[in-house]
Formats: sequence, C-alpha cells, structure tokens
Amino acid sequence: MRPTSIPDELVEAGTLRKVISAPNGDLLDDNIRPVEALISRHDATQLAAFRMRLVLEDGELEALQAGKPVWLTMLGGITPFDLQVEGS
Repeated sequence: MRPTSIPDELVEAGTLRKVISAPNGDLLDDNIRPVEALISRHDATQLAAFRMRLVLEDGELEALQAGKPVWLTMLGGITPFDLQVEGS
C-alpha cells in the first residue's frame, strides 16, 4: 500500500490538512515517504486523530484475497489506531 494525496471533497470542515515528513524532515526521503494527513479530534476520545489515505499497489489485492496479512509499522512510538476501508 502507498500513501496518496487526499481529494478536496474528502476534507471535512474543521479538519486540518498537513503533509507529515520523515523524522529527518526530508520530503524527498524514499525510505520513509511523506504522507498527507487529515488532523481532527476523534469523536469518542477527543484525542488528535491523524488520518492518512492508502491505496493498494499491483498484486496486493490478490495477496489480501489469498489471506496474506497486513502489517502496520509505526515509527517513534506505539499509538492506538483504526484501519478502515473507504466506502465499506
């Protein structure tokens, strides 16, 4: 999966749109790619929610259908997360 830009129509009122860079601040770092994020307050917890949009790359849909797992790596700490499929 790779991060994508977020279409304007998906940005809700009161949401901050930011580009998050690698820890070294390099927006061109190909090892840790920057990602566009929507930042808002999570309704249930009032914690800051950073939402990033990902799309499948070639072959990933077939791997998921074959039962291959999805790994999530968080750099710099562990944080609660929620993974959802858009439109489902």
